[in-house]
Amino acid sequence: GVIDDAVRESVRHFAGRIAHDFNNLLTPMLAYPQLICSDLPEGGTSRNLMDTLEETAETMAYIAGRLADFALPCGRAKHPLSVDDVLRQVLVQLEGDERSMGITVTPLKESGVHVMISHDPLVTAFKAICLNGLEAMGGKGKLTIEVDTLTVDKPLEAPGGKVAVGRYTCVSVHDTGPGIPSDLRDKVFEPFFTTHKDTKVRGSGLGLTIALATVRDRSGYVLLGDEDEEGGTVSILFPVDDDSAYTGEESTSDRQDSEASSPPARVLVVDDSAIARQTFTKE
Repeated sequence: GVIDDAVRESVRHFAGRIAHDFNNLLTPMLAYPQLICSDLPEGGTSRNLMDTLEETAETMAYIAGRLADFALPCGRAKHPLSVDDVLRQVLVQLEGDERSMGITVTPLKESGVHVMISHDPLVTAFKAICLNGLEAMGGKGKLTIEVDTLTVDKPLEAPGGKVAVGRYTCVSVHDTGPGIPSDLRDKVFEPFFTTHKDTKVRGSGLGLTIALATVRDRSGYVLLGDEDEEGGTVSILFPVDDDSAYTGEESTSDRQDSEASSPPARVLVVDDSAIARQTFTKE
């Protein structure tokens, strides 16, 4: 079943340390192959071996990234973010993912909804749930994302705690996969649990775990769709308050435009790993 907050926090801390150390070790493995290949002849055996090394390092980096997402701490800075803008970012990121091949994504309808939250955790939660839906469909089906306002009149049972009475921004991701069997609904939030044993993507089985941990840290909830529905639906709920229930404020794209116009700057590399420092600097 769903682990309690204290145990989950310990697991997340452990996962974060592993991800941090892995990323340090992977830095030269990701950076050096292309530099080495530039000195090797095209089509040679050594170049092919370096390509294999780079692909393996990228896979390891993906797994480390998923662990880092799971361990992502609760950010203090909160901003009024456009849910539509963030979802569009996530969909663009998913276009290059092999799991999206053969999948039809229903065009996103404008909701005009904003939530008070830091940017990275929101992207993490939305992307994790979308990836979970893509994995469930196995290269054939349709993914639909809907944004709405949900009023809860009485407490609802939810993984990790009950949904309190109130108004919520609800983001639902529906896939046309096989759905979640009733006997597995309590297990899908466990780390690395997956029913897709034949998946070629290593690191699978963390999507709903990451989403739940991220959303619960921010006073939100994750709900599963009805057992008898066709396909599967996972919904994220964030409480609506007076500070976030408005539109027209600074959006994610506005901030990106502002950042893009910033003048060039020097980069200070600070890392406790000598390997990482040597990779990005000349010593």
